Amino acid sequence: MSFDHLTEYLDQLETRYGVPGLDCKVMKVYQTVFRHMCGYRDAKRRFPVGETGLCDVYCCTKIMTMVAAMQLVEQGKLRLDDEVAAYLPEFGSVRAADVFDMLQRPVSWPDESQPSHPARSKMCDIDLMTMTSGMPDQLEAAPIQQAVKASGGQAGAGNGAHDLARRTREAFDIQPEP
Repeated sequence: MSFDHLTEYLDQLETRYGVPGLDCKVMKVYQTVFRHMCGYRDAKRRFPVGETGLCDVYCCTKIMTMVAAMQLVEQGKLRLDDEVAAYLPEFGSVRAADVFDMLQRPVSWPDESQPSHPARSKMCDIDLMTMTSGMPDQLEAAPIQQAVKASGGQAGAGNGAHDLARRTREAFDIQPEP
């Protein structure tokens, strides 16, 4: 099968629509049959798209995650009103910034040095699912950059996702399929 037309289309997305970069992968039965990367993984066009680079995926994984979460709800292993801290204890002491201007562009995420107060309510699973948790989704946020720096550039979405998946399996006693 030829992917020439797809490659040609992908290569013109930046010119036609301003897409700074992309990584398109087609798989069949767990095998990669096509992969094309081009452009940059950041809007400032500093970092080329590559197999190991971090990039904002925003809600691309939300569909699969929500299907899996709702299956756990159906099985009685997860409740939408459960506190996230029940599964991820680090979320038990969430703080909120005293001052935060959401309209400022670019967004300047607060860090630990700025005044804050304990969050008024506990973060629940439904908050994560509806993107109302108040968590930043920016890879440039100070805590994410600190983790990347502390790990010598090895901390990334993949590492965090694998750790979260492991902890989720443990919390819900889910056995990975062979």
